[in-house]
Amino acid sequence: MRLVKIKPSTEPLEKSSAKRLISSDKPPKIVSHLESRFVKDGDAVVLACRIIGAKQFAVIWLHNNKEIKPSKDFQYTNEANIYKLQIAEIFPEDSGTYTCEAFNDAGESYSTCTINVVVPGEDPKQPMFVKFPASNTVQEGENVKFECELQDEPLQLAWLKDGKPVNEANPRYTFTKEDAKRYTLMIKKCALEDVGQYQAKAIGKKGETFGSFSVNVFSSV
Repeated sequence: MRLVKIKPSTEPLEKSSAKRLISSDKPPKIVSHLESRFVKDGDAVVLACRIIGAKQFAVIWLHNNKEIKPSKDFQYTNEANIYKLQIAEIFPEDSGTYTCEAFNDAGESYSTCTINVVVPGEDPKQPMFVKFPASNTVQEGENVKFECELQDEPLQLAWLKDGKPVNEANPRYTFTKEDAKRYTLMIKKCALEDVGQYQAKAIGKKGETFGSFSVNVFSSV
């Protein structure tokens, strides 16, 4: 089994040239998030999330922070608040970070996951996640915890926010190594400044791998 190594972009999410703000009094809210996972080379893959909170909003999908243009290979669909990206046939070069962005002029919401495409019969060299950290949406002031687990103990596990190390000096952030393979990040009393694109970066002897996720914080007012 071969796991394709992907170096994530640290650039901000690309804004669509056709992206226009849609008038609404409430921002969209993603309440059921994308799920990171491993898929086989050649599989059909569907990514889905549930979006509520606003009557009008637009949705775009991104791969490694670049907008995916709808096509016969990458189709946008939605039904009953479930928004999907349907990938007809996935290939190793399609591995990486996928993001669903919902937006209007009142605000925006993100859901992010990691999709790793494996080739049967070839063994991966970099660390392997058994459990990926998952995107979440919380109210301002709430606590939130992100967990991950690896198949083998990594040399190092680091948490990143928008491509940079999470500030360990922030007293609201707690980093825990549960055991050799399990790690958690706790954010206490979430604030709007915590909104962003996060990653758990696992470093091994022969490579590194990433688990990507989003944090959305909505004002309680």
